Amino acid sequence: MKKIFLSLFATAAIFSAKAQWSSSGTHIHNTNSGFVGLGTTNPLSLLHVNGSSTVEARTWTGASHNSSTVPSLLIGKLDDPQLVPALQIATYDFSGQVWAYFQGIRWAQHFKFQRSSPNGTKDMIQLGGSEGGDNYMNVFAGDGTIRVALNSVNACYFRGKLAIGTDNPGSYMLAVNGDAIFTKIKVKAYGTNWPDYVFSSNYRLPSLKEVETFIQKNHHLPGVPSAQEVKNNGIDVTDNQAVLLKKIEELTLYVIELNKRNEQQDAEIKDLRSRLSANNN
Repeated sequence: MKKIFLSLFATAAIFSAKAQWSSSGTHIHNTNSGFVGLGTTNPLSLLHVNGSSTVEARTWTGASHNSSTVPSLLIGKLDDPQLVPALQIATYDFSGQVWAYFQGIRWAQHFKFQRSSPNGTKDMIQLGGSEGGDNYMNVFAGDGTIRVALNSVNACYFRGKLAIGTDNPGSYMLAVNGDAIFTKIKVKAYGTNWPDYVFSSNYRLPSLKEVETFIQKNHHLPGVPSAQEVKNNGIDVTDNQAVLLKKIEELTLYVIELNKRNEQQDAEIKDLRSRLSANNN
């Protein structure tokens, strides 16, 4: 009797288990509303795998969107001739376009994040490298152009304003709030009239009396910003160098003129001494 009961129980269990699975073409599915466990008797989700698994082809998990299922996690091989392994994570906006995208390709060692826009998909960040080659990171602006490019081989560059020690660069391309040190710096003159014109024959050199009068009234040299102006506006390095060079060139002209006068006075003194010596004899 006991054996008959066990046989009936096993048969019922088999038919009950079979009733949970059905097929449609090459697909099989389970109509049970419970969880399925592989390698575990206590599954915690619809499919719970306790152990290693292998994916030979492209597979994805989907999410419902606008009454349709769209991929959100893709694991497997890309649809290209080489079928390289890849990982793709994507979400979709209300128009069904890719909103965020991440991809890593083994042979290219390339990762990127993308977003969608009314004008098509735009790159946000790219990160990658190759063995014995170049490592790089690119950050893109909203229009799809590279804003920041960091590169281990080629030149690094930054498009746009850069602030260090502050979050407000103002109208400057580079704003540094703090000390900075350079071993060498070259400033390219832009829109500055370099003062070689001081040595032009039609340049009017102010007289020393005019300079003296200006200094007594304003307490700084003509054409040189005052202490208050420097405090309020700072110093334009190129313009300031041009102003200082102009003053040096003007000083040179004053010295040349004074030297001519000294030479003339020396000649006059020598002539007077010669006459006095002749008269004494």
